[in-house]
Amino acid sequence: MNASVRYPNSPSYVAAARRTALEAARSLGLPPGKLDELGYAVGEALANAVEHGYRERTYFAVRVRREPRENAVVVEVEDDGSGFDPSDVTAPEASAVRGYGLTIMRAMADRVSFERNGRLVRLWKYFDLTAHGDGTTPER
Repeated sequence: MNASVRYPNSPSYVAAARRTALEAARSLGLPPGKLDELGYAVGEALANAVEHGYRERTYFAVRVRREPRENAVVVEVEDDGSGFDPSDVTAPEASAVRGYGLTIMRAMADRVSFERNGRLVRLWKYFDLTAHGDGTTPER
């Protein structure tokens, strides 16, 4: 089951969007441990979309699909905000309470990309970390 759902950009929809993404990933065969890791990454992507992408009467979308060539589940989170340059984001100081979203996404997903001026976050979770569809080792 591939999924594509659009939600009003509000914190009250984050939990439903996360559940939708994880249910779709589960139905595509992603095992429980990998689902848990993906859940953290998706949660951070959604939180960022709602917090940083919010403008009145805007939306965010969640899309989930299986990528057979890479032997992965791919989750996309896209918002209607103005975007950002991910290369300008610095790691938070050790004592910081906030600012770990990108770090968490990169740690929990096997691959992360940002497109459309940072408004689209794409998260990959591979079924097998030793190789994907073309026989190469995935990059983080």
